[in-house]
Amino acid sequence: MASARLLFAFFSSAFNSLKPHNLAGKLLTSFSLEHQFILWITDFLTHRSQRILVNGHFSDLLFTDNDTVLSLLSEHTQDHSPALTDFIQWCHNSCLDLNSSKTKEMVIQFSQ
Repeated sequence: MASARLLFAFFSSAFNSLKPHNLAGKLLTSFSLEHQFILWITDFLTHRSQRILVNGHFSDLLFTDNDTVLSLLSEHTQDHSPALTDFIQWCHNSCLDLNSSKTKEMVIQFSQ
């Protein structure tokens, strides 16, 4: 039976874990971006906070702290370990810590 496995991952202090200089290095080596543009991104992410104004009131700081991993599996392959292994390695390389108490998994079975 085919299925979809979804991992709803939540990170601990995701924005605080972001290291702008590491990101700049990755952008420099992985993409053909102008050096000045990378400096601008680094400057923008250094010592910055985000807020929104709604009805004259500022929100608390806003940061993205979640992600989703989706594995579409056939009846012959029910293992989504390779996707999880890649995701965990990406988290490690990006200095992101998973919040295991908030991270959840959902499995959807497709019957014929």
